[in-house]
Amino acid sequence: MTDRASVWVLGADCMTGLQAARLLSRRGYALIGVAADPRSPFCHSRAWSRLVRGPDPAGLETESGARTFTSALEAELRAGPSPAVLLPCTDGHVRALDRERARLSRVAHFVLPPSPVLAQLTDKARSSAHAERCGLDVPATLVLADEEALERACTTLGFPVVLKPALRTPAWLAEAGGKVLRLDSPDALRRAFRRLAPVACQGLVVQSWIPGGDDAMYSFYAFFDAAGRRQVALVARKIRQWPPGTGSGSLAVECDRPEVVAAGTRLLEASGHVGLAAVQLKQHAQTGRFLFVEANIGRVTMNMPIAEHCGVELLDTVVRASLGRSLPGARTVSRPGGRWISLKLDLPAGFVLWRRGELSLVDWARSLRGTHWHGTGSWRDPLPVVLDWLRKLPTGPRRLRRLARRR
Repeated sequence: MTDRASVWVLGADCMTGLQAARLLSRRGYALIGVAADPRSPFCHSRAWSRLVRGPDPAGLETESGARTFTSALEAELRAGPSPAVLLPCTDGHVRALDRERARLSRVAHFVLPPSPVLAQLTDKARSSAHAERCGLDVPATLVLADEEALERACTTLGFPVVLKPALRTPAWLAEAGGKVLRLDSPDALRRAFRRLAPVACQGLVVQSWIPGGDDAMYSFYAFFDAAGRRQVALVARKIRQWPPGTGSGSLAVECDRPEVVAAGTRLLEASGHVGLAAVQLKQHAQTGRFLFVEANIGRVTMNMPIAEHCGVELLDTVVRASLGRSLPGARTVSRPGGRWISLKLDLPAGFVLWRRGELSLVDWARSLRGTHWHGTGSWRDPLPVVLDWLRKLPTGPRRLRRLARRR
């Protein structure tokens, strides 16, 4: 690289931000982390050149909060190294960039789809309707705008169902305790609606549960350049997730599923998408058909580093495309079957399945065979994972440090 670009990772205090920083630091970029909590274990990495304090995630969801954040970020970018690329790792940062894209585009580079496209693909109700228009199979979906719609869902949808917000926000995650809820009865849906409607941004969406285990979940990872041309495409299948049934992938494997690539590409091309995307589909246990679940747009997702492990320079492609530079040649899978794992998530996932009698210890150990990309673990950069595990102990890292000083 003739001039060293800086990559500003928005969400440095999460696992996704740490993974992105480690991958890109090996490509010669200077990594600057923007974190609401600079004391997070994920901020204690050798990959970071510098850390900048960002706003609390909840503050990004308001127009004034997003404007305050972008004003501070603009000042930091003007004072920092150039050229600079912005790489969001959370939905809140994507929405903040979208609100202030004209302002930030004067001082930094980033690739986001046009605002109408972003709004269509990130809204759970609108994206499901768009997927259906594109010919994708979609589970029965209703928007719960009021009590009348709630009762219609209770009488017309078969149970179990999945309840989710149209837009996922920190307020939803704090109140609901997860990305989505599986509900097994009309009464459970009524209780959840009345509890969560006040914190659901742009309303609640309820969908029929798609039969199938966690290993029936597939993610299509793609990057489309500014001209709308697909430059990267690969598929990962979840093996386990935490929490089981409704969580994030804890163990995933790259796989060759042309039908998933075709469905994801059709959905994104029809919308006019540009930039990063992760489209989730689930294979129906009885019919074998793939049904649309949701799309994560414009940001890095947690399992996405499986691409680099399979020989695909996904994040380097994003940065180079943002800068208008020639793209790396490694944009197709050269090491098929690569696996991604987060032991912090997979241990409890495996334990729950073992308690249910659905997974033996031998089968769990066998699933770990082969080469893996570990979510936080790195022999060359061990401090983040050590601190992350220490904070899970009952005593906590602060008490451990106090005890060490006394000794």
